Amino acid sequence: KVPKAQVRSASSAATLRSTLSEAKKQDDSVDPALYAQYFSFCTMKGPDGQKIALRNRDKVVKTLHDLNSKVATPICRKFGLRFSFFSEHHCQAKKAGVTVKEPMRLRKKNADGEEIEELRHLVTIRLRLRVHPTKGDPHKDFISRGTQMAVLLHELCHLKHMNHGKGFMLFLREIFAHAKTLGIFNPAELSNEIPSPWPWEQAIFRTGGDVEEEELLRLFAEDVAARKAKEAAKAATEGAEQPEAAEAHP
Repeated sequence: KVPKAQVRSASSAATLRSTLSEAKKQDDSVDPALYAQYFSFCTMKGPDGQKIALRNRDKVVKTLHDLNSKVATPICRKFGLRFSFFSEHHCQAKKAGVTVKEPMRLRKKNADGEEIEELRHLVTIRLRLRVHPTKGDPHKDFISRGTQMAVLLHELCHLKHMNHGKGFMLFLREIFAHAKTLGIFNPAELSNEIPSPWPWEQAIFRTGGDVEEEELLRLFAEDVAARKAKEAAKAATEGAEQPEAAEAHP
């Protein structure tokens, strides 16, 4: 008698092969060169940890190409930004987008023939185009165009500022304003399903960058003050609870 676990494993493998085969038929409708240019995931984890083939990879690749050619490229050209790769972020990842900089040391000879070492970076921008499984069906549900723009423009800003300080905020305003000028971002027609936790970034998205620096600095200062007050209150609460814990566990 074949163990049930083995039967389930064989069934899951067969289902995966079948789904991958079906996905391959969809992929054939896309220029193969695009698959070489844009990385996309082919599986995700199921409830029991099993691999589940992701459908509509063709849509992922086409969307990446569209965002790269119509948004990222003209923005980078305007502000002198550079990145190495543009790819999909996994649908089960917590963040909607990330910018990863990996150091790369190159050895070469200078004009005097001396060997020198130069530090460069391989930079990858990753966008989670599919909705998270907790928000919908990642096989067929994708984040809206407004959300794609919000995440992409945020990540492009990280090519110059890796933190979320005032410099990042003011540069993000410039990027949104230029995107609006190019006609690729219209705040009146787009919405963001994953709103920023920062009021100043919400204001930039809502106005398409048409917001005064003074207003942004005010929002920034208020947000910093509110976060510090929250942290202080949390620390005070935890400090007040410690004596009780000590009495309970002498």
